[in-house]
Amino acid sequence: MSAMTNTPSLLRGQEITVDIERPGADGEGIGCLEGRAVRVPDTVPGDRVRARVLRPGRDPILTALLAIEAPSPSRVGPACGHFGECGGCAWQDIAYPAQLPLKEAVLRANLPEVPAASIRPILGMDAPWFYRNKMEFTFGTGDGGRETGGSCPGVSFPILGLHRRGRYWDVVDIHDCRLMSPLANEIVAAVRDRARAHAWVPYHKRTHAGEARFLALREGKRTGEWLVNLVSRSDALPGVEALARALAAGFPAIAAFYWTISPEKGDAIKAHRETLVLGKPRIRDILDGIEFLIGPGTFFQTNTAQAERLCQVIADLRQAAGHAPAPVVLDLYCGVGTFALSTARRCPSARVFGVELVPESVAAAQENARRNGIANAEFLAGDVGKRLPEAVQAAGRPDLVIVDPPRAGLAPRVASDLAALAPAQILYVSCNPAALGRDSALLTAQGYSVAAVQPVDMFPHTRHIEAVMSLVRKAAAP
Repeated sequence: MSAMTNTPSLLRGQEITVDIERPGADGEGIGCLEGRAVRVPDTVPGDRVRARVLRPGRDPILTALLAIEAPSPSRVGPACGHFGECGGCAWQDIAYPAQLPLKEAVLRANLPEVPAASIRPILGMDAPWFYRNKMEFTFGTGDGGRETGGSCPGVSFPILGLHRRGRYWDVVDIHDCRLMSPLANEIVAAVRDRARAHAWVPYHKRTHAGEARFLALREGKRTGEWLVNLVSRSDALPGVEALARALAAGFPAIAAFYWTISPEKGDAIKAHRETLVLGKPRIRDILDGIEFLIGPGTFFQTNTAQAERLCQVIADLRQAAGHAPAPVVLDLYCGVGTFALSTARRCPSARVFGVELVPESVAAAQENARRNGIANAEFLAGDVGKRLPEAVQAAGRPDLVIVDPPRAGLAPRVASDLAALAPAQILYVSCNPAALGRDSALLTAQGYSVAAVQPVDMFPHTRHIEAVMSLVRKAAAP
């Protein structure tokens, strides 16, 4: 349905009413006005909204949401009391079954050249809450009147939570997050209480002042072990050792407590010093039947249950391609070896090579292979964007390349180098539909065709979409 307006042309600042018909390629709502597409943030199909025109000359027309006048039938009451303030879970007020077709539509919008039949239905979660195994909470400054409705306005104290929606430098004090196991809320509350008791001064990004930066929590979903990592700007933070002892006594699941010193400006944790205050160096988790060791800086799939489904998808797409009995498999950007080890375990006759730039990740992958008795996987340090390790080159042309690049996707040179390897199949894993669409176009232009795309919902209640794309090499013309 089109918008209700008698104005023949749109002007900057004009208020309009529009019905949202579909999601755009970035997940935001798209309606139609005067025959032109209108983009309205924070909306979904079925919403009738009032919006202000920001850029009438753009295609689609850019607007700002003013009000939802008639909500979509898919909208529900949010489960979390922080919804709207907190910057996470943008789709928490959309019924979970309705989120899945929205994500499929966003993926299709980013893959216009891929036949619709090649894009499979998304794999959702049976239990889409409390699924994350890692979260990072930020220290901030609260006000006794504004933040809590208390009677002490102007009195500041440390808070601990997540970034405020639309204000990345601001923090919402979080008491009941539904993304990690409920124990996370109890640990956050205990640390918050200690921070207030010791009058910790939160780090301020703009001034580079203050000490308390982050509280990072990691959970072994299959083992029940927890790792706590407190991050500060320097070691001038009182009471940390006592906090570690108190947490260990109150929460026996905590198997490791780290104190990390990160004096760098900005939000990225760059550990200048990591101190194991209490417990063992790493916790354990099990994914696809493989035991992984996880430290404070280990890259590990954030949703353990859905990562196992990703491994199954990779196995199914590999088998569908019909490789030789002893295929050579190359896993680029392999991290700690999740997909390489899964492939090697599921296909013992394969020769699997994992390549990763970060030496610590390579060492972790090698140790994970040894601990699990997986002898047909080898892990090597190398820059995918420059030159592959000699051992990989000596293995000859790979039958299969698995590539899980950074969110930005493949650099054009890497895409051409990947095509030059001429594997029979490429399995491209991505959490960025835009990068997936761009890189699939690069690879199809170099002799590949898209056989299948399998989306997997790794992050329920958000707009994030993970997908595995199978590209197969076209047969040479006779």
